[in-house]
Amino acid sequence: MHGVFLDVRWFYANLSRMQAEDMLCRISYEGAFLVRQRTDQHNVTDSSQFAISFRYARIPDHNSLLFVNIKV
Repeated sequence: MHGVFLDVRWFYANLSRMQAEDMLCRISYEGAFLVRQRTDQHNVTDSSQFAISFRYARIPDHNSLLFVNIKV
């Protein structure tokens, strides 16, 4: 699935949660965000799960993303 994101500037395939926080803390504006592949407690990347990491009120936060294939 992540192949569709390879050409966008906000997607990072191999970025840990801590690296995302560090990156977002160095950006000077609120609302900065990135999407990354999720890592487990052993820092192993899961290529099928994603998270959005964002900066709000100078604090980085993370939420899981759920992709649903809906046929209309």
